[in-house]
Amino acid sequence: MAGSPVSGAFTDSLYYDLYLYADSGDNFGPAPGTDGVWTGDWTDNYLKNRYMGMHWESNAPKGTPGQGVWGGEQTRLVGLFYEWRALEARRPNTALGAPAVLHDAVAWLVGPSPAGGSHRLADTRQA
Repeated sequence: MAGSPVSGAFTDSLYYDLYLYADSGDNFGPAPGTDGVWTGDWTDNYLKNRYMGMHWESNAPKGTPGQGVWGGEQTRLVGLFYEWRALEARRPNTALGAPAVLHDAVAWLVGPSPAGGSHRLADTRQA
């Protein structure tokens, strides 16, 4: 999805090899009444308005600042509800497929460390 910190780097579709269509991923939507913002990130090949991946961030900081690495920061959640082995399974170079999807999801999830230093993951993707 354009503008998403989790999937926005993927300007082209990733091939998703559905083994059994009905069992190849879960479609879901936001839970009502949560203290945060839910955004869909990934859709399947056929139902473009149904999501198989999402990220969520709380509206306000949680916890006590200075306790733990992210104490006093907003809470984050990433959900990737599809078959990992099917993502870009038919392409010979999968460096831009499943590994890159996981990298970007985890990089957003952990973000920069407010306690100092950097916890961001190195970008080792190859074209």
